[in-house]
Amino acid sequence: MDWLSDILQWDNLPPVDQSPAKDRFWTPAHETQFQQFMGTDPAVQQWKQAFQQKYGEPPNLQGKDFDYRKAFLAGDRPQTIVGDTVTHWPSSGKMPDHPTLWMQHFMDRFGQDPMDVVRSGKATPEQQNFINQAMQDNMNRDLLRTIKVP
Repeated sequence: MDWLSDILQWDNLPPVDQSPAKDRFWTPAHETQFQQFMGTDPAVQQWKQAFQQKYGEPPNLQGKDFDYRKAFLAGDRPQTIVGDTVTHWPSSGKMPDHPTLWMQHFMDRFGQDPMDVVRSGKATPEQQNFINQAMQDNMNRDLLRTIKVP
């Protein structure tokens, strides 16, 4: 149980502001612009349609791991990703608990897309360690979501 104790130490870290953008400084004018953007932008419409087709349900614009309003404020819109039928939003709206936020950290550190590195089969030991740690962190986070701690 030592590994679980180590993971639970995360509770002692200082709190991170994970509140969505709209809870911090969002105005009615922002919301009007956002709703218009989400309802009319061609890239957003394509993303919504592909998401619905792939997952059988519309995207959850109120989810806890991605802040679409924050992405909107950053000027982001869905982008094509090689190998996927659904476009993806850039990382600006990813909340700290997003399962692929590690990819942005990888790109910031190594200047390469981790998927390109993996596909090439030419990851350096440092890159491989980074990817392995990210996968372990995601598994630990998923496990912690299922554990009921009294």
